Amino acid sequence: MTSQPTKTEMLTVRPTKPSLRINPNGKPIPGPPEGTASTPHQDLILTPHPIHYIKEGDVTFVVERTLYRVHTCFFARHSSVFASLLKSEDSAAISQDSYIQLAGVSIEEFEAFLSVIYPTQLGVTPDRTENEWRNLLSFASSFSFTSLITTALAGLDNYLQPVEKLLLGDQLGIPQLTHQGVRALCTRKTFLSPDEGRALGLENVMCVARLREETSCYQPGKDGRLTEKLVSEALAQRLIEPPAAAAAPNGAGPASNPPAAGAASTATAGSSSPSASSNLQKSTPADAKKNGDVAKAQAETGTGAKGKGKDGNNKGSNGTSGS
Repeated sequence: MTSQPTKTEMLTVRPTKPSLRINPNGKPIPGPPEGTASTPHQDLILTPHPIHYIKEGDVTFVVERTLYRVHTCFFARHSSVFASLLKSEDSAAISQDSYIQLAGVSIEEFEAFLSVIYPTQLGVTPDRTENEWRNLLSFASSFSFTSLITTALAGLDNYLQPVEKLLLGDQLGIPQLTHQGVRALCTRKTFLSPDEGRALGLENVMCVARLREETSCYQPGKDGRLTEKLVSEALAQRLIEPPAAAAAPNGAGPASNPPAAGAASTATAGSSSPSASSNLQKSTPADAKKNGDVAKAQAETGTGAKGKGKDGNNKGSNGTSGS
């Protein structure tokens, strides 16, 4: 007589036909999905979620070591990433006994999303903690759930300080969150604290300082309006400015004082291509040698700066008139 499987055995399965493993950008990852080795190992066992493994579902996702069987309509309808994936040729491999592995996604992030499409009670919006809002924002931004990004940003608004908004917007690739942080930092009365400056980094600090200066009402011709165009231009400039270390080539002595913010912006915008940058660096040692030869010749002939007396006449070190 065959013994009945235990509860643990009923909840542990090993799908035999893995199909796809994708990054948060929706691109398939080469090679077989994790946990599909031909030799069974206990740590490769996948466990169905007790609530979100829905028999009537038509797609199975694997997050970490947990199986979720859900409905594709929620994913394809609201996410451009999943819409493209599930309608592509790769989707033909997704069958009843195969799955899609979400690489780089945590269980907390995925379940924060599932709590939206499968609410505990219809018509009741649950109170979410800060971490739950963060997890929802991370998943929504990774897979381009546009409406959920807006919802999560509204939920996080009271939790995030301006500096974190700027940094988190950059990290998750959400321009509107980055703009919110920049705008808040530029319009408040107090400037950046030392701790905020260290957290932001030099380029972000210069971006905020530039915008605060350009929109100050005390400047002639400035009306103090911080427009989206100004913010966008300042953020774009921040991304193309070269590091300060590149100002002094090896062997050329210490770098001179950096130019003013406006001058640096103009020069960078006109020479942001790699070829222009490399040409500038290659010409510097030759120029230095040439300048050294000229200075040596001037010293020998008495025509250099050292040969000028207080009366403005060119004189060599021996008092004779130079050429």
